[in-house]
Amino acid sequence: TARIPFSMLCLLTAVWQLSWSVLFNVTDGRLSLEIVKLGYSGIIFIPIAYYHVIARACQVRAPHLSLFYGIATLFLAVHLSSELFIGGVFSYYWGFYPRAGSWHPAYLVFISWVLGLGLVHLVQAWRKERGAQALTKIKYIGVSYLLYCTAAVDFLANYGIEIYPPGVVFILSSLAITAYAIAKHNVLDINFVLKKTA
Repeated sequence: TARIPFSMLCLLTAVWQLSWSVLFNVTDGRLSLEIVKLGYSGIIFIPIAYYHVIARACQVRAPHLSLFYGIATLFLAVHLSSELFIGGVFSYYWGFYPRAGSWHPAYLVFISWVLGLGLVHLVQAWRKERGAQALTKIKYIGVSYLLYCTAAVDFLANYGIEIYPPGVVFILSSLAITAYAIAKHNVLDINFVLKKTA
């Protein structure tokens, strides 16, 4: 079941978005760095958690999942112990925002690999499935996944491009679609307690 990785994805997203809502409202540069440490600690694992959801939903054996979590843990260790991952903050018109360090581009390459592999699994599952319910599940997961991936536009601000990060819109849309699909079509094999009781 995808219940645990989906819960993890929601938790990591909450850490990210709550941290950034505080970050955009602080005026102390030192405090902003601490908030960035917390927020990016969640961000680092989000692509792997979403890949994990897709692997479970598409019933793909993913032996490299441990490798993905291990690489993400390495990025987390670098992030928490140095300025190689996040090298400070930018001061933009909406508030502080993390500045990419020298390891950040390697992280972007890594998550592109992970997210691309997730897309491959979805396409393969779409081609293989014939049942209407399975195709509905893949369709909802695929649309939600692509919307979530669009939030990557927020990384532009890490590289000095001063655009307000619109990723939250894509994230909320993605999670809303997933929640609807879970409630209406039992996507991810997750049942709401209220639905069961009713």
